[in-house]
Amino acid sequence: MRLQLRLLALACVAPALYAGGTATWEMNNYRDFVGGRFAGISLSRDGRLRLAPRLETVFTSDQPVIWSIAQG
Repeated sequence: MRLQLRLLALACVAPALYAGGTATWEMNNYRDFVGGRFAGISLSRDGRLRLAPRLETVFTSDQPVIWSIAQG
């Protein structure tokens, strides 16, 4: 019985042995941020993050080529 408990405890602890450590990095300029995805913020050329203006849908259409019928 004790052997079974020890094996069970070892089986429960074993996944923790494969856990990763912590990693740190700094993001300071435009090049650091440009590869990311932004939601609700914008990135200026000098690397500053700002609240982005809200985007509103003006018109939606199921037509794939809507601009072919637009007149200039």
